Amino acid sequence: MPLASRRAARRTPTSKTASPSFVLGCASPGRLLGPAAVQQLQHGQSRDEVVKIFGEPREVTTGAGSRTLYAYYRFDVPIGASNSDFISPFRDEAKARTLTILLNGQNEVEKFLFSESKPDLNRSSGRVGRKITTAELAKIESNKTTRQELSALLGPPYAEMLTLEGNINLVWVYFEIMAGGAASQDLEVLVDDGGKVVTFQQTRREPRRCRLLPRQPSPRRS
Repeated sequence: MPLASRRAARRTPTSKTASPSFVLGCASPGRLLGPAAVQQLQHGQSRDEVVKIFGEPREVTTGAGSRTLYAYYRFDVPIGASNSDFISPFRDEAKARTLTILLNGQNEVEKFLFSESKPDLNRSSGRVGRKITTAELAKIESNKTTRQELSALLGPPYAEMLTLEGNINLVWVYFEIMAGGAASQDLEVLVDDGGKVVTFQQTRREPRRCRLLPRQPSPRRS
């Protein structure tokens, strides 16, 4: 979920999903995405029951078959950190939570996926994650590379998210504030039920003027 601001939809060959983004503070209790709240989710629950637990989603994606994908994001920095001191002279552990919920044509929960990660956060340099090199990217092969091999190569993903088709998208992110603005990089990998790579894409953004509080990402359509 890069800190870089973005809103436009993005396309991939086989999937439609949202991409995560950082949310620092200002979250209502319904958006904390705590384990106790996630445990209340059940298949067949109504949209109203979902909203009662988590509030309105940050992103809503609709598509063929009257399916709807809800996406919730939460990014927490350690106690004592705030929006104003996001870039402070020490290194801290952060926590990123992502919840995607797929609703069927009757607005009932068909499938859901929750993920929690501890991204590498260096507040002294304003960096989250690390760059994925061209050599590392070249080692990823469709219909061959497994998600276990991806984790061994790149480390754990920042987030795991459902697509509108009910598949799983793994996301690695990098963001860094530097002279001239901010640079970011996303790697999104669609995997099949057996955990093998179906397709992947990398998006890079060159340094540009940025905001410390980015707006939320938008879903992308296949």
